[in-house]
Amino acid sequence: PEFKDLAYKIWLNDENSDVKAAALDAWAGYYSGTKDPFVLKILYNIFISEKYTVWIRVKALYGFMKVVDQFLPARERSDILDLNDLEDNKLVTKAIDWNKVKRIMKQYIPGWKK
Repeated sequence: PEFKDLAYKIWLNDENSDVKAAALDAWAGYYSGTKDPFVLKILYNIFISEKYTVWIRVKALYGFMKVVDQFLPARERSDILDLNDLEDNKLVTKAIDWNKVKRIMKQYIPGWKK
């Protein structure tokens, strides 16, 4: 538990975006398979925002899928990480499977509407 708290503090406070992305990935990994609504909301708010770097958004989306354990084929994991190659937030936003995201949010976040 101390590790997840430290990872979250690093995510919030570090200036280096690569360090932030690694900390976010580690923090989300702690919750892998838990379907924790609090964690899902945080990760969702990160990957929907174009204010973050592409890599941070990709790591947030990847973590989101790990938390709900929604990876089916291994290829899907790779496809999400490959979004980093787009290097443009608008392209990343277009490439996200929003229907799947909405289904997950409705399923695991009570009262979620968007």
